Amino acid sequence: MSQPLRKPEPLTYPHVEVHDEGVPYVAGTTMKVLELVEAQSAYGWSPAELHFQHPYLTLGQIHGALSYYWDHQDEIDADIERRLRLSEEYRRKAGPSPVAAKLRAAGSWRPEELDRALEVAPMTGAEIVSAGLTGGWSDSENPSGQEWVDERRRQRREERRLR
Repeated sequence: MSQPLRKPEPLTYPHVEVHDEGVPYVAGTTMKVLELVEAQSAYGWSPAELHFQHPYLTLGQIHGALSYYWDHQDEIDADIERRLRLSEEYRRKAGPSPVAAKLRAAGSWRPEELDRALEVAPMTGAEIVSAGLTGGWSDSENPSGQEWVDERRRQRREERRLR
């Protein structure tokens, strides 16, 4: 004779903390679950690659965060959309970046021009990508605008040091 079915236990996510504002974070970190999900979605990274890119997270934390996402996909996707709309609204209100406008007016997208502009008025990687200043590189060639900027700055500091 079979046993009666028991009511399943509610799911728990030991690697996820939902803060007071309702935003899920990877437990013990400042990394939002949606940031990890966006990185995976944007770059097609596996959990192992996410771990390589974010070595301060354990594979357990990464898998736990992704599990939480799949179980709460509608709410997290809605939050991502809300944040994108808000970001676009702020971008419209702020107007064009003076550095991007200067480079557009010069008709130049070469890294050398961007380096000179960065010395005067640094841009974030997001500004570079959104302004179309990556010189037509694809995401696979330049996966992160901020990484590119950081690497160029590091190279220029090293060149100055060697002079």
